[in-house]
Amino acid sequence: MLNETEIMMQILKPIMTALLICGAAASGNAQIPEDSIYGDFDGDGKKEHLWMETKYDEDEYATEPFVLRSDNLKLDRKFKVEAPRYVLIMNEGKLNGGNVEYFSITPYGDSTWSMTSVYVFSNGNVHKAVDGFTTWSGNEEEEDFVRPADCPGYAVINEYGMDVEDSWTPRRKTVKLK
Repeated sequence: MLNETEIMMQILKPIMTALLICGAAASGNAQIPEDSIYGDFDGDGKKEHLWMETKYDEDEYATEPFVLRSDNLKLDRKFKVEAPRYVLIMNEGKLNGGNVEYFSITPYGDSTWSMTSVYVFSNGNVHKAVDGFTTWSGNEEEEDFVRPADCPGYAVINEYGMDVEDSWTPRRKTVKLK
């Protein structure tokens, strides 16, 4: 026969385990993948990690939208994006000269041709700062898709388009941030 203390321990053990797991995630001790990006994405002066997460089928195709994850609970699960297989997330830095770092999302499948968009956290939500533009990630030298422009409020993108010879070539283009 169990005494009162043993009965109480049996009742409390699952609750304490759940609290420890939740506490680890909330304190930033969640499993952070190696390919996460690191920066001050909410402008509070402290850096956090961002990464994309989804579930896959046996052929490694995404079975549900990719979800933006973070070790900062203010940013965690604030954004979803559809992609057939993968998502490239990159820290694009402080494009607007302020305290907040921007990030780009490039969904892609088996091809290296993609549409990249740039995002920023503002007022507790993710906002699109640059509309999607065509990118090609097959050339490592060209994977610098976005960079700050010479004046605040603008960015320089590396967009691919057809040239006069019907060949896909990168073009640097200055765009206004939204």
